[in-house]
Amino acid sequence: MNQILPVNKFTLRAITVVYLLLFAGALSASGYLLAHTVALNPIPLIGLLKYTLLCILFVVLIINTLRALTLKPELVSRLSVSTGNFKWLFAIAALLCIAAWLGLFNLTSKSEVVITPAQIASLVLLSGFCFWSDNILKAQTIKDVNIEA
Repeated sequence: MNQILPVNKFTLRAITVVYLLLFAGALSASGYLLAHTVALNPIPLIGLLKYTLLCILFVVLIINTLRALTLKPELVSRLSVSTGNFKWLFAIAALLCIAAWLGLFNLTSKSEVVITPAQIASLVLLSGFCFWSDNILKAQTIKDVNIEA
């Protein structure tokens, strides 16, 4: 049977709670944008589908994250798979924000891209957290597979 050390339990639960907060915030933002999209007349179909699918995605991720709080190996493994691409998402977003902040996207004077250092810092911190947590979750998954074998 898999034995998780108390430190690892605390770390895994902390990672799970941070992802839960991240997904809850993303769900609320997607729901807010969906509500504003539905309020438009006529309703843009692309926006309606995009925000509806994002809401469904974040509900599924929240459910997976809540289930992973039990720290059962198969549920932690599922969380690891579910969150594996977020490290790249936040890293690319951070790089795009840095590029916009440096003025690489100022192609027209009509729409200026405004990026604050706080936005860049938050994306870099989220990216670092996602890379770190992905390594821990993957290591836990590999350890669980080795114990079962």
